[in-house]
Amino acid sequence: MKTLLVYNPKAGQIRKLLAQIDYIVGCFQKRDKEILFYRLDAQEDSANNLAHLMKKIKQDPGAFDRILIAGGDGTVHLVVNAMIKNGIDLPVGIYPVGTCNDFAIQFSQGATIKPLTEAFAGDEMVFCDVGIANDRYFMNIASLGTLVEVSQKTNQAMKSTIGPAAYYLKGLEQFAKMETYNVQVEANLYQKDGQLLRQNHFEGEIFFILIQNGPSAGGFNKIGAHCLYDDGLLDVLIVKKCLSMDVINLFVDIFNGRHLENKHVVSFRTNNMQINCTQEVTSNLDGEAGDPLPLTIGILPQKLRIFVS
Repeated sequence: MKTLLVYNPKAGQIRKLLAQIDYIVGCFQKRDKEILFYRLDAQEDSANNLAHLMKKIKQDPGAFDRILIAGGDGTVHLVVNAMIKNGIDLPVGIYPVGTCNDFAIQFSQGATIKPLTEAFAGDEMVFCDVGIANDRYFMNIASLGTLVEVSQKTNQAMKSTIGPAAYYLKGLEQFAKMETYNVQVEANLYQKDGQLLRQNHFEGEIFFILIQNGPSAGGFNKIGAHCLYDDGLLDVLIVKKCLSMDVINLFVDIFNGRHLENKHVVSFRTNNMQINCTQEVTSNLDGEAGDPLPLTIGILPQKLRIFVS
C-alpha cells in the first residue's frame, strides 16, 4: 500500500514541511511503506486536477491506504471535497502548514512535523463530521456576511509574511464599511445532549453568520470552544445588527470567549438549516468562496477518518 501526500506549495508555512522531506520519506520506508507526493497547481486549476487524481485512485482502490494533506484550511477543503465527491473513503492526516490552520489544530495538538509524521505512519485515528452546504462540503466552518469575506480578500503574500495578523489587518479595513444583510433562517434546534428541541425561525438584519464544526475560526480559538467535531451537530452564531461600539465590545467578548452571553448574538445547535437573504450574498466555506444564497446546510456524521498525534 502507498501513501499519497498532497501539498500546497503556496501555503504560509510550507517550508516547515519541505525542510523535513527526507525524514518523512525515511519514516515511511522504515515501515515498508511507499510515499508519493502530489503538488497542487494554481488555485483555479487545483479543483479540476484533484478531481482527475481522485478518479484515478478510484479506478485502482488498492493503490493507497491513506492521504496526507499539507496546507491550510483551503487546501484541506479542496482535497476532502475531491475525495467525497469521487467516493474516496481513505483516512486523512493533516500537516497544519497554512496561515491559521483552524481545522487541523484540534487534531495535531501543536505537534511538529516529525511527531506528526510518526502518527500518520501509524493507525490511531478518530471519526470527524463533515458539513454540507448545497452540494459542497466543509470541514471547519461555513459563513456569510461582510467580515467573513476577509479570508477571500486577504493578499496571499501578506498571509505568508505575517500569518494570522494579515486577517486581523484586513478585518480592521472591512470594519469601517460593514454591511448588514436581511436574512431568514429555518433550523432544527438541538440541546447539548443531542435531543431535538423544536423548529426555529429567525428573521432580521445581521452582520454575519458562522456555522461551525470546529473550535477555531480566523485564528480566534475561543469562538467555538464548545464545538465538537464528532457530535453530529453544527454550532451556529448569528451576529445581529448593532451599533459600532457594540461591535467593538462583541469582538472583545469573542477574543475572551464570552460572546455567547452577548445580547447581539443568537446561538444554537442544529443538523439542518436553510438560509435565505433579500440581498445578493455569497457564502464562504473553510475560507474559500461558496455558493450564493439560498443555502441548505446539513451534516454528515463521522464521515471522515483523521489521524491524530
